[in-house]
Amino acid sequence: MSLINHLRWFCHQFLSFCIIAILILLASCCSPSLLQAQTQQSVHQPAQVLIINQVRGQECCDAGSLAKLKLQVEALIKHNLPGFFSLRYDVLQDPVWVNYLQQLKKQHPQLINYGLLIEITPELAQAAGVEYQGNEHNWYEAQHVFTLGYEPAVRQQLLDTLFKAYFTKFDQYPQFTTAWMIDTPSLNYLVDKYQVQVHQITREQWGVDSYSLDGGPAHYPYLASQQWLFVPDYQAANQALIVRQTLTDPLENYGDTSSAFTSQPNDYSGDGKGFGYFKKLLNQAIDQPLQPGFALIGLENSMADNYQQVYLEQLAYLAELKAQQRVSFPSLSALKSFWSHQPITVYAGKQLTTGPEQRVYWVTTPNYRVRLRFNQDQVFIDDLRVYDSDFVDPYSQYQAVSKGHWVVSYLIAGSLWYEQPQTERNLVLKLFGPPELVALPPEPQQDTGEHQFSRLKLPPAQSSSSLAVQQHDQTVELSYQQKNEQKLTITFGLTQFKLSPLDITSVDYQAFLPANHPLVHQQNHHSLTLKWLVNDQASHQGQLECQQQSCQFSFTTQPELLVTARETQYPFIFPEQKTRELSQENTILYVHNQYAIAGRNPVRVVLVPYDVYGFVTSLSAAPTVELSPSVAVMSDWKKAQHQSIQYLDFSHNQPQKTQLTVILPGGLTKKATIYFAPNCKQDKAYCLRHPVQAWWYLKTVFWDKVRLKYFGEKQ
Repeated sequence: MSLINHLRWFCHQFLSFCIIAILILLASCCSPSLLQAQTQQSVHQPAQVLIINQVRGQECCDAGSLAKLKLQVEALIKHNLPGFFSLRYDVLQDPVWVNYLQQLKKQHPQLINYGLLIEITPELAQAAGVEYQGNEHNWYEAQHVFTLGYEPAVRQQLLDTLFKAYFTKFDQYPQFTTAWMIDTPSLNYLVDKYQVQVHQITREQWGVDSYSLDGGPAHYPYLASQQWLFVPDYQAANQALIVRQTLTDPLENYGDTSSAFTSQPNDYSGDGKGFGYFKKLLNQAIDQPLQPGFALIGLENSMADNYQQVYLEQLAYLAELKAQQRVSFPSLSALKSFWSHQPITVYAGKQLTTGPEQRVYWVTTPNYRVRLRFNQDQVFIDDLRVYDSDFVDPYSQYQAVSKGHWVVSYLIAGSLWYEQPQTERNLVLKLFGPPELVALPPEPQQDTGEHQFSRLKLPPAQSSSSLAVQQHDQTVELSYQQKNEQKLTITFGLTQFKLSPLDITSVDYQAFLPANHPLVHQQNHHSLTLKWLVNDQASHQGQLECQQQSCQFSFTTQPELLVTARETQYPFIFPEQKTRELSQENTILYVHNQYAIAGRNPVRVVLVPYDVYGFVTSLSAAPTVELSPSVAVMSDWKKAQHQSIQYLDFSHNQPQKTQLTVILPGGLTKKATIYFAPNCKQDKAYCLRHPVQAWWYLKTVFWDKVRLKYFGEKQ
């Protein structure tokens, strides 16, 4: 071999050796990250989807349809999707329905699963030997349809009757139940006696169908406290897993009272949103920043035909996602096993409808819930709830009187407390207008509107593109780039959260609370304290303490004081409208127009009953009215009522002065004098003969002009 060939051979071998060495080096350096990427991909879990449909029979109360039930079942079988059906008592009493359900379960045991819908109907109450006080018009109200509306002593009778009926049809007890609200002792009873594993309650809402659920864990399943199922507890044994009805929009459902931002067709179609909105909402729920996503959908068989057809489209779309391996359908046992070990959850969302770019993050832990909002460059917390597994369900030993209310202790509640237009009580208003009433709790408002909401403002963000969320062992980190180029990191732990780097001077707390609200704040150069005072003690408190560019938010509670707060500060934490002890001093009897022209217009009297705690309350019965002398016409109290404010009109055809005495339940009395003046414009001679009554006429004309000019009131 020539020298040249030797050199060529040597160069070729050397080059091959170098290439192999480089490849080995690259492999050794890069294999950990490649392995990590492969591992992440291999352990990636598709989102979990749970389908629960509520099945009502043909009894009085929003009767269901067997044909609609069959449509839902056929769609599930067609798409090979497992579904759960909560059966009401009247379903179990109908042989045709029961026979269909029994055969269906035999044919499709893997796809079709049954549970119980715990709604109290007349038939169930009668079978249990319990008095039913509702009717076909008000059956859905919380005090009639839920166990919490019945005396604690008879709740178990209702449940035993229901479960016995189920067992006689299916030879076993169900693993899951549905009731939009249920008192916690009743749920504990179902877990202990019948081994119920999963219970479905309704979503966050205010006043819908006569009940409000405000401040519970957002979106994801959670383990229920045995003291109050509306707060989480990951320490006790033998607990139910709580899932919440339907998928809600994390941004726009907050504070909404129109039910327009959920996955149910009857909800989102109400304001014209179509199927595209549902797809966006569902995709957002399953593509969460922290895996896996979760979605719960379903529909009652009592909904109208057009909604049933849209629901079938939803199931078809779920089948597409299943084929793409983007979603899975866990069993109840697998669902409970997984979510029993997820004490920190993050539910993220963005603007799905038109409007400026907005993002929201709901962070829920066993000890608190935070709503973190990004509105373009603004960053703030506008909802902050405090959890304690020792908080007691208000209905544990108490029977609901009017509607149902679960409100979790809050330190910030933007949807409830916001800036409202103030009517300037100028001199005219003070002299001639109605008395100033203590403000009632406001109706909730979406925080996406133009109002200023109670909130804790954080340093502004450079852009939403800098947002990042990471999951660690016992914490979740959310970070964003500030306008000063620094990255702010919020670390959410189980019991507290930290913000770094942050100085107390760069946060701004805003609260729009009435003067008598028990929530107070204190701020100094290194801390901000928010606390709810009950008899000068804090029932719950949050403190943001800052040192060396790092701030920590921690919480303390006194659960026993929450019971007192619900009794004495109920408009803010337990707004049940019921009869309470009246205050003679505070109750207002206001004559809106003390002078009226006889035969023309009535005198209107307004009664505002206040209780001994200083809040507007309701009356146990209509007041007794004494008139001396009597008048020709008096309107009905019951037909003229707005919330607790009562109106009463008096009319008379002849001029007269009448003494009015209103006797309230409990013996309290309020008095006023009303006048019916002659029409001097039409009968000048009468007025000349009756100068005192003519003076009434002049006063009537004067007050008419005042009310027309300043209040726009026409007679």
